[in-house]
Amino acid sequence: MSLKLVYNAGGASRLFGMQKMRSLLSYLGLIVFSGTIAHGGDAADEGLEFFERRIRPLLIQHCMECHSADKEIESGLSLDGRTALLKGGDRGPAVSVDDPKSSLFLLAVSYNDADLQMPPDGKLNEKELSLFAEWIKMGAPMPKASTAATMHSEIDFEAGRSHWSFQPLIQNDKITSGQAGIGKIDSIIDQQLQEDGVQSTERASREVLIRRLSLVLRGLPPKWSEVRRFVQDQRVDAYQRLVDRYLATPQYGERWGRHWLDLARYTDETASWLKRTDSAFRYRDWVVNALNTDLPYDEFIRYQLAVDMMPNASTSDLAALGFLGLSPTYWKEPRLDPEVIKVVVAEEWEERIDTIGRTFLGMSLACARCHDHKFDPVTTEDYYSLASILANTRLVEMPLLPREQRERVLGVMHQIEIFEKEQDVLKYASITAEGDAKKKMTDRMAVIKEEIEKLKAGTSGFDAPRVNAVLDSAVTVRQFETFYTALEFDPNGNVDLHVQLRGNPSTKGAPVAKRYLELFSPDKPSFKQGSGRVELSDSMLTDSQWLIARVMVNRQWMHIMGTPIVSTPSDFGFQGALPSNRYLLDHLASELIRSDWSLKSLHRAIVMSDAFCRSSDVIDESRDKDPENIDRWRYSPVRLEIEAWRDAMLSVSGSLDLQLGGPANNLIDTSNNRRTLYGRINRRDLSTVLKLHGFPEATGHSPKREANVSPLQQLFVLNSDFVRGQCELIVDSLNRSLNKDDLIQTLFQTILCRNATDDETLSSVAFVEVSLESGIEERDVWIQFVHALLMTNEFAFVE
Repeated sequence: MSLKLVYNAGGASRLFGMQKMRSLLSYLGLIVFSGTIAHGGDAADEGLEFFERRIRPLLIQHCMECHSADKEIESGLSLDGRTALLKGGDRGPAVSVDDPKSSLFLLAVSYNDADLQMPPDGKLNEKELSLFAEWIKMGAPMPKASTAATMHSEIDFEAGRSHWSFQPLIQNDKITSGQAGIGKIDSIIDQQLQEDGVQSTERASREVLIRRLSLVLRGLPPKWSEVRRFVQDQRVDAYQRLVDRYLATPQYGERWGRHWLDLARYTDETASWLKRTDSAFRYRDWVVNALNTDLPYDEFIRYQLAVDMMPNASTSDLAALGFLGLSPTYWKEPRLDPEVIKVVVAEEWEERIDTIGRTFLGMSLACARCHDHKFDPVTTEDYYSLASILANTRLVEMPLLPREQRERVLGVMHQIEIFEKEQDVLKYASITAEGDAKKKMTDRMAVIKEEIEKLKAGTSGFDAPRVNAVLDSAVTVRQFETFYTALEFDPNGNVDLHVQLRGNPSTKGAPVAKRYLELFSPDKPSFKQGSGRVELSDSMLTDSQWLIARVMVNRQWMHIMGTPIVSTPSDFGFQGALPSNRYLLDHLASELIRSDWSLKSLHRAIVMSDAFCRSSDVIDESRDKDPENIDRWRYSPVRLEIEAWRDAMLSVSGSLDLQLGGPANNLIDTSNNRRTLYGRINRRDLSTVLKLHGFPEATGHSPKREANVSPLQQLFVLNSDFVRGQCELIVDSLNRSLNKDDLIQTLFQTILCRNATDDETLSSVAFVEVSLESGIEERDVWIQFVHALLMTNEFAFVE
């Protein structure tokens, strides 16, 4: 994740400089706030996906006729693989990884050299040139397994179905068949530990365990009173009671809702010239409520794809359609040619198919837009069968009204939309019109405006709250006049798509029916109900149930244990990673289905396991055998995301506003004490605070947060008005009549949820006394001390 931030500090804190802060932390025997730098695995996966979706189709269309072993090779240059590309042809290497801009390939396609211009039949357009430039800047990634750049290959579905993730769930026969739930999780893990000869750590202390559990389930640290009460609770089921209490808090849904919103590329705002997203918060609040009420995951999926088609769904559940209704959209300039607008629409379909595929199935379906998927058994026909569903689905601001009244208001909205298109056509035409013609246009626009106002005023419920949603409607691109092109929606129509050869809407192939993937539905039954969204969700949960369960439990395990069982959470295909413990993954998936898709039951089982409750201490021999903790012999400390870290500061300062739901607030506002979940997300202009700490862009699906560390993060902690404010609140809440030892204990208990050790107390007292003797005001000394505690790894990590 790249970080873009210009800070306005000279490297020194108003409180005290970076070096002094480091000295203080060292003096106290604590570790400075830090993190782990992400390495290049995910970037490599993104590069290959970029090649498959963007570059391979261009090479096939413009280059391979003359530069592939499948055809012929001119000038000694083969583009069949990366090795051949770097080797180059008669003129030398085609690509320079060290200096991408100087690459001969870019020189040829840019037409900047009169003696070297490719392709010979005409220069590529600017978008195509920029795609090639971006690809070469990435190092020209190409898959090792693919050398021939052919567009079509015969997919062997039987072989494809043998892939582990497309197979039914399995169980380990060595584990007692009668075991279920928590016991079986530990049995599976313990068997792996025994086979590998790895010793596990002891159970974590109660102080550590309650903080870990609270941060994982609620995203907030426990109050010291909670810690003390749990430590003193001698009941056998004390921990289980604590788990159930945390699962029942509203903060649970807030914590886990944010995990889901990463996948759904949630945004509160988008570009001002695009469709309004004023009601986006209702989708966010629906997700939080659905998790708090433990809506079964299968219903959770159905609601987000097609709740408007479900007869028994409540009106408030329409907000679930924000999963699709808040999809990224792109500007469609009315004066552009219809064929260009069709490409823009196709790009939007691709993004939505990509999000559906990766979120629910862990599959990169969008790679099949221009050609059959190069790695997974997904055909181009599969892709356009799904695109056909989206071609009959439009984004709409849907009123939160009972069905009959809602349909009436939607009908009026459609009438208004027709009027507004006529108004737009007249507005564009009037630019060049003169005399009587211009006056007639102006008069007609005034009449239209009056008609629109009448419709709004005369329609009961027109001003009802709305949600960003979707609706069945045929979507077509229409040129109303030579100077005006726009989308046209027909609620009663149906668009039949064809395969778009090489992803080009202007080049039609065979017609396709709306249906599910042939991989999972070999008979390829077509969808008959409207757009097909209901049938799609049903097919997903019937024909690929085990894959959906595997993908979801892997995500839940990752958020609880820190690392996923499958390290590529949104790629369970042939290019994805193998599970580190398939028996564990499949057991969790079976448990999810067996519990009627209850996520709370799944979370309860995982956090009740010995694996979750282990200490994070290091056993040297175990570390030597399993340095990456693949066997889960210890609990690996996990750095808090920006949301939980900021919320934890608000919590320990006593200023956290626990109000649920509602419109988003500006995170930069220092008076904003609400949970970070409610901070405003702008798809095109992400908050600097969020961007600095690795928060994903809302432009697309994000499978997991990439760990990152930057000096700018430490500068933020040192210089932020927000952090300074929390330090002041904590200090001002202290009972200053206490002695220094008691004050230090209080601060350790409040901030780190534990007592200070004797050595920490001695060091801390010494720091306070030395600072006071140097002439620093007592309040400022304690602020510095609190600031240091908030900068520790211990505060920033789940341990």
